Amino acid sequence: MVLLLFLTSLWLMSKKGFFYREPHFPVTLFTQAEFPYLEANSDAELAVGFEELGNYIAADAYFVFDNSSKSVLVEKNPQLPLPPASTTKLMTVFTALQLYDLNEVAQVSTTAALENDGGGLFPLEKIKVKDLAAAALVRSANDAALTLAEHHNQGEVGFVAEMNRRAQELSLFSTRFANPVGYDDPDNISTAHDLAILTMRVIQEKPIAEWMSLRSYVAENENGTIRHFLFTTNELLGKEDGVVAGKTGTTPQAKEVLITIARINDHDLIIVVLGSSDRYQDTKTLLHWIRDNIKWRTQEFPLQIPVENR
Repeated sequence: MVLLLFLTSLWLMSKKGFFYREPHFPVTLFTQAEFPYLEANSDAELAVGFEELGNYIAADAYFVFDNSSKSVLVEKNPQLPLPPASTTKLMTVFTALQLYDLNEVAQVSTTAALENDGGGLFPLEKIKVKDLAAAALVRSANDAALTLAEHHNQGEVGFVAEMNRRAQELSLFSTRFANPVGYDDPDNISTAHDLAILTMRVIQEKPIAEWMSLRSYVAENENGTIRHFLFTTNELLGKEDGVVAGKTGTTPQAKEVLITIARINDHDLIIVVLGSSDRYQDTKTLLHWIRDNIKWRTQEFPLQIPVENR
């Protein structure tokens, strides 16, 4: 009987894992990842290397990020501080969506309506946040962006402070905002790198991703008696293969700015062009060069996980 109890105890202890001992050696796993590499097609329009590519682009800075493989494909002056113009509105809308309900109603001020263009909003018009946000991204409406900011309980100043706080949270350390519209100001500054990171984050918000892809939008006031027919400022949407979304910007100091989201060879790309004299041609050059010169290779590699000795 004693022997039987002893054997039963051993069996129970083994079932509960009492005899398990953690390994004292590293565990090796195998994983896969995609890596881009340079290899021109035989029919490539522009078969040049990374450095030579810059000779064909007018922009002061550009940055192309492959959001699928998490790789930088090509860049020029990615950390150069430059005015972002109306790409500022990406942070404006992102901040608004964090603070307000989409169906919340804001009132357009006289200042917003008469001193800012874009959406054709009327003084004292009441309009939902979702329509203001869409107008700011589709038409790049300055009046809509300012109304979103003025709706904050601390006004435009409090809203811009929220924009800057969120920039820090996203580690956009070379970015500062002075206004919600993107007007030229020494304190309204960013980089091609930071704008790509910002874009990567904001497109995770489904409404923002949708608005950035629209060629037109109809915004209505609260009771539906006023309609604003808005058309995109982005000339590549619906006209350039692979382009699925984007945001434009133009000011005297910033010159031409463009953020583009494109899909090439099953890869999602974010393309930022700053300080350009021809943002659309620069972006098309980058798109065509990537399509003709960049390939992706899947590689398997070991991943060693150390095990702590105890």
